[in-house]
Amino acid sequence: MIALMSAYAKLKNGGSLGKEDILDLKRGDIKSFQWSSLAVQLALKDQNRWERELLISIIKDLPELECYIHTLKESTCSTPTPNVKPEYLYILNNTAKNKVIGQDHIKYLITNFVGEEISLNFMAVWLMTVCYRGLSQDDLHCLTNEMIQSGDVIDYRNQEELKNKKIVRRYPTGALSEKVALILPALISSVRNEFPVISPFLVAKSLGFTGGTWDKLKAIPGFTFPDPGPEAIKALKQCGIAMSVTKENLCPADRKMYQFRSMTGTIESPELIIASIASKQLALPADHLLMDVRYGEGAFIPTYKEAKELAISLSNFINEGGVPCSYHLTNSSEPNGMAIGNAYEVLEAIAVMNREFESTWDLRAIKEQKELVITFFEILMSNAFPEENIDWKRLANKQFDEGRVFQSFLNIL
Repeated sequence: MIALMSAYAKLKNGGSLGKEDILDLKRGDIKSFQWSSLAVQLALKDQNRWERELLISIIKDLPELECYIHTLKESTCSTPTPNVKPEYLYILNNTAKNKVIGQDHIKYLITNFVGEEISLNFMAVWLMTVCYRGLSQDDLHCLTNEMIQSGDVIDYRNQEELKNKKIVRRYPTGALSEKVALILPALISSVRNEFPVISPFLVAKSLGFTGGTWDKLKAIPGFTFPDPGPEAIKALKQCGIAMSVTKENLCPADRKMYQFRSMTGTIESPELIIASIASKQLALPADHLLMDVRYGEGAFIPTYKEAKELAISLSNFINEGGVPCSYHLTNSSEPNGMAIGNAYEVLEAIAVMNREFESTWDLRAIKEQKELVITFFEILMSNAFPEENIDWKRLANKQFDEGRVFQSFLNIL
């Protein structure tokens, strides 16, 4: 798997595969859909000898790829091929030319992907084509809407049990050693008796090289996630926080595609990032959403410029969908803390919340993470309660200093 991810990254960055790279790939346990996405990368570049031989070998094992590659490069596939449906070729051809795919074909794509009735080889080819060629704005809207409609919209703003509560949430685009998602909920929970605020957080599994909040919390023995709906409402009433995953019937299209993108090297596409995040956030609306857009070597988005473009597009998309949204650009050129690894990151998050444990950590890292959490808290609370004349930073520091944040963390667990 490491050799495959390395190959995806090398090709995406304009590099080439050598003999040793290909030998490493052939030693690995690689699925046919992973070979399919790699074949697209090879087909769309000037291949060296080793890459050309690899592409020929992949096509020999997966004959339908020849038809897909012809469609990508020449717009047609004249040879009838088993497992290749006309809808696949239409979708692929239009994507390759950056032409509109259309609502009916996007619906066909998502419905059959969720229903496991579509070729995963084709799905991998299409996603990699999107990474290289993009999607039209019309198709991006259709894709996001179809992903939302693949399940239920759960709107806690309309629940009688949560009446008069302000619902806030922060969501990150992903970065190495990102522990805000463990600390910020506890800080919000610590002020819920003074301010009518709740936060149904959405947590995700690891994506690519980044650790997921799901994986970190699962490192705590006995931790369970409340399902979206009645279980989450019960948790929100008890402690103001619900750590939920996109399971059951909440955005199943994204749940499946999220993991599939991680396995096929198709994470970094701005359009796929927007569709993934926006569909989740609009399926679980809030009174204010803060997008934490990460950039740098430790994130999926490499530069500040690209991060700002994504942040503007994403926040506009979510605002248009009826959820007030702001964004913060966070430099992730290096980890915000010391820890990398699920249980290890939980321990460092505890040290941020409880001074009793901070002496074994780099205090610069502890300070940096605490300041970042407080910044996000200030943005969320000032947007949720604009009428309040409160120094939110000062309040947050007081909650940390008096041990209320750590106590709230224990209450949430």
